[in-house]
Amino acid sequence: MDRVLIFAYGSNMNPEDVSNWLKGSDYDPQRISKLIENLIKSAKVGVLEGYELVWNYYSSTRGGGAVNIQERVRKEVWGVTYEADEE
Repeated sequence: MDRVLIFAYGSNMNPEDVSNWLKGSDYDPQRISKLIENLIKSAKVGVLEGYELVWNYYSSTRGGGAVNIQERVRKEVWGVTYEADEE
């Protein structure tokens, strides 16, 4: 099975938030805990070059603004990379 790298920033760096999002998105509950465990084990610091953080998104679940990213020359966003099965 192929592996992919996932770049996460903001609340997506929090395993509990990712787990809650997966549960709310109809992912198989039996697979979520295994996936989160694998994400935690594979987490490494990551940098996404050519992007910047912006506050241009409204989150109805949080009831307020949420961070987003947009392309921007000579900027970078720090976050976490996870490794996961492509599936």
